[in-house]
Amino acid sequence: MTELLTMIKPWAFKHRTDILYALNRAGKMIHTAEIFIPDSLLHCLYGRFKGQPFYDLLISDMMNREGVISIYDGNIEKFMELKEGIREKLDSLLPAIPYANANNVGYKRNSLHTSDSVEAAEREVGFTKELLKNITRLVRTNSTWQM
Repeated sequence: MTELLTMIKPWAFKHRTDILYALNRAGKMIHTAEIFIPDSLLHCLYGRFKGQPFYDLLISDMMNREGVISIYDGNIEKFMELKEGIREKLDSLLPAIPYANANNVGYKRNSLHTSDSVEAAEREVGFTKELLKNITRLVRTNSTWQM
């Protein structure tokens, strides 16, 4: 089992209860928090795309909006399968992203981020635990570990 991170994105926030219920079937929730997503978390999660034409739009689209971050103890492959099922159901409900800049660059919105490898999980969970110690725009939290 591995600690891994999930993030329910702002446009799926209203479906958070159903998404968390589904995720709980794949692993044990260690921590969850409803937050206003800081840019530092987004850079950690999506930094590998820096330099891509859609990167700035991706970050600005989610920054300082409500989302849910959760840390689970689970199997990454099970979470990836579950994520695809959740996305299949919810993503069709999401509004299309218009090409929002002068270069006609857009991206496809999806409802859920999940750590996709052990290396990514270690980086994302470590960063998120530190972030939660210092976060100032927390909406609500439920934690089983102390900060």
